[in-house]
Formats: sequence, structure tokens, C-alpha cells
Amino acid sequence: MGKPQQIPNDTDFYCPYQIKGHKQDKIIGIGGLDSLHTIQLAMNIIGVELAVTEKKWGGKLVWGGSNGDDLGFPKPHWKD
Repeated sequence: MGKPQQIPNDTDFYCPYQIKGHKQDKIIGIGGLDSLHTIQLAMNIIGVELAVTEKKWGGKLVWGGSNGDDLGFPKPHWKD
């Protein structure tokens, strides 16, 4: 996740983020009203993307070899 930046010639901000692995290697920018808003949105979207990746590939992502399931990002609340 990169540093939030103001969109040129605008009052809004964007926050770039990147998820690598499982054929993903793109940088995405999420826009928001201010720098904190973009961080909140990016954190939530990263959590959704990680959950979708787990479901798609049928595995379990872990943080640096830990045995817990907390990746540090908000988890989506959806029904299976």
C-alpha cells in the first residue's frame, strides 16, 4: 500500500496498492475524499481481494508463517 496522494488538479485523493501472487501483479489506485478516507477504502478493498483469492484458489492465506487467520486487513462480512 502506497502513500495517499492528491489527485492532480482536484481536491480528492487516491491511495495506490498492489497485491502480488496468483497471477496478480497490478497496481491499483482507490480514490477518496481525503488521505484518511483513501487509506480506509484501500484497507477494506485489500481485505476483500485477499478473501476472494482464498475462495478462488481454495487455500488459506497466512501472514509470514503465523498459524492465525488475521492478515491485518478487515474481513468482508458475507454469507457463503
